[in-house]
Amino acid sequence: MKTIEERTAETILQQPKAVEIDGKCYEIAPPTTATLILVSGMISRLPQFGELDKLQGEDMLFHALANAKDCEKVAEIAAVMIVGAKEYKKSHLQSLLQQSQKQSLLRRIFRKESLFDKVKNAVLNSSPKKLDEIIGVCLQGMQVQDFFLVTTFLNKVNLTKQTKSKTTQSGQ
Repeated sequence: MKTIEERTAETILQQPKAVEIDGKCYEIAPPTTATLILVSGMISRLPQFGELDKLQGEDMLFHALANAKDCEKVAEIAAVMIVGAKEYKKSHLQSLLQQSQKQSLLRRIFRKESLFDKVKNAVLNSSPKKLDEIIGVCLQGMQVQDFFLVTTFLNKVNLTKQTKSKTTQSGQ
């Protein structure tokens, strides 16, 4: 466990964070607003689990197994948090171009895998505990608190916000 001084020094010096997946070390991309927005959108498409605090024992196990099919979406979220929005968009643009062009069978077989796809596949092949660790490490560096402070501040200085709720008839 790192001390608060070590974490502060890492933040001030902007030392890159890294995460190890399946014996390979991946450097976490610096946090950007685009990455935060993309991750937020991807999270919004995850299935809603209802009241998880009321689930216990076999109910929790059944619920987890019933929704395990959506684990690929969680791996995609983790991969975006690692590689960043720019690399994610680049990989999807590359795959769209490859799908639209007619390619020979040999070219499709030996197609270069993007960094996003490599990270996503590595995350998919890791344990659920490792997935939890990866997301935790990524969230620590995403500066979510700063984004929250900015949006809260902008909400407070909103000049077009309604200030009176009472309406009067015209002429009075």
